[in-house]
Amino acid sequence: MVIVPAFHDYVALDIAAKLAGHEIVETPEEGIELFVVGAHLRGQPLHHQLTSRGARFVGPARTTRDYRLVALGTVPPKPGLVRDAGHGALIEGEVYRLSAAHLGSFLSELPEPMSLGPVTLSDGGTVVGFSCAFDSASVGKDITDFGGWRAYLASAENLPAGGYMSR
Repeated sequence: MVIVPAFHDYVALDIAAKLAGHEIVETPEEGIELFVVGAHLRGQPLHHQLTSRGARFVGPARTTRDYRLVALGTVPPKPGLVRDAGHGALIEGEVYRLSAAHLGSFLSELPEPMSLGPVTLSDGGTVVGFSCAFDSASVGKDITDFGGWRAYLASAENLPAGGYMSR
């Protein structure tokens, strides 16, 4: 018998698989897929908020060309994804799978202007994903042309302290 805290089913599966000499199930079929584009990506400062909830990495993904990405004035720095049909680009991110209960607790802790809603991926599927209010995006720095948060951060690291690149 494997005992874990409530809603940590994936952890129980991992432990049971190891004890039985089986491979760990990478992405169980149960759960809700969540698309992330910024501070929750692997290696970013808020990634632990996913892993602490037992979220499983499904794989990299991109949006359709109906989205823009803006750098918001938040701490830690994070982007906002905004649906803007006809004026966007493919935006890179990652898809995770987590339980409905954990998705609910995750949503309850999201600070403004962040929200969760449907995001259409380039493969035609729709998943839950991060977004932000259009009015918050209008005061952020448009970084859509970078195609993703990591590319933006890589370019920003080459700038003078406090500098910004123009589009």
